[in-house]
Amino acid sequence: MRGPIACISHGSIVALNRRPYDLLATRHGLNLSVIVPDRWVADAPDPDIRAKPGAGGARLVPLRGLFTGDGTRFLLRGLGAELRAMAPGAVLLDEEPWSLVAWQALRSRVDAPLIVYSKQNIAKRLPPPFAQIRRAAYRRAVAAWAVGETTAATLRATGFQRPVHVVPHGAEVSRFLPGRDDVRRAELGLSGVVIGFVGRLVPEKGVRDLLAALTLLADRRVTGCSVCFVGGGPLAHELERAGREGVLAGRVRLVGPVVHDDAPRQYQLFDVLALPSRTTPRWREQFGRVLVEAAATGLPLVGSDSGEIPHVLRSLAGTAVVPEGDVTALADALEAYIVSAERRRDDGQRNLEAARRLFSHEAVADRMFALLGEVA
Repeated sequence: MRGPIACISHGSIVALNRRPYDLLATRHGLNLSVIVPDRWVADAPDPDIRAKPGAGGARLVPLRGLFTGDGTRFLLRGLGAELRAMAPGAVLLDEEPWSLVAWQALRSRVDAPLIVYSKQNIAKRLPPPFAQIRRAAYRRAVAAWAVGETTAATLRATGFQRPVHVVPHGAEVSRFLPGRDDVRRAELGLSGVVIGFVGRLVPEKGVRDLLAALTLLADRRVTGCSVCFVGGGPLAHELERAGREGVLAGRVRLVGPVVHDDAPRQYQLFDVLALPSRTTPRWREQFGRVLVEAAATGLPLVGSDSGEIPHVLRSLAGTAVVPEGDVTALADALEAYIVSAERRRDDGQRNLEAARRLFSHEAVADRMFALLGEVA
């Protein structure tokens, strides 16, 4: 490929998120620059993220960000001039192809192959000017990368006619070590088999379904289990109340939102991870990165069939997929793990092996390198 590769990626403002791009440089020898906003206004627990160079790998290019906090509407001051100065051999747009920063890249007058990288898995009807930006990006792009099978289908459904390849999210699997933190479990009052949930505490994540399934298990006299929620959101008070009152009193614990660097030790509180998401008219699970992180900790997994979840779970193997919103099926799947330590151990080991093989940052970087070779 002639010239360097220019990657535009606001998510790569976080050093861990740009690990695959760093590995393209260090593992595969590519000349790659990652263009990011200089800061990003986000939600708690890390509301003000600043761009910081990593320990090596891809060249980091922070540009002044405008309207950050919204992945569709933010802008990068001087992006066109930066791209022209780079004279890249290819541009990887790790932003949705209808975003305003995509519009900036398209009008930069850089004549290089464009690859779009999408995470959206609902075929939304876009208002002006976003519909026009998407059409222009689709015309210019030589290929698309999709974070999952449902995203690939959405790209095709919205008119993309060039090759589409699945490039999933990865995880730094070496940071997610198998084992249980018995000291913290005791401090939190977690007992027996601990069912874990990590994510936003909102209805579409299936939080109430998980509570209902635990209530059903209590009615069945299935004992020796508790549930731990890690995250923040509007349902936090409801979960706290459930842990104080009724049949789940003493069996529900809430850990607040944590920064990503603190995520690995949270999974060591659990014996099983559950992600019972529900699809809404405007949202369905795009990937479920927590599934990969939990698998890298050697946990068995239970998830609904919302969005990309079943595709991720079936690739991992030590899992159970239940129909979204089916509380009885969710309770059945959880009970099968609660009553069998052997099944938890065996499925967790299968997940660990699959996570290392398919979803490590090294595996994702290798996949990217092969696809970039096709573009070249």
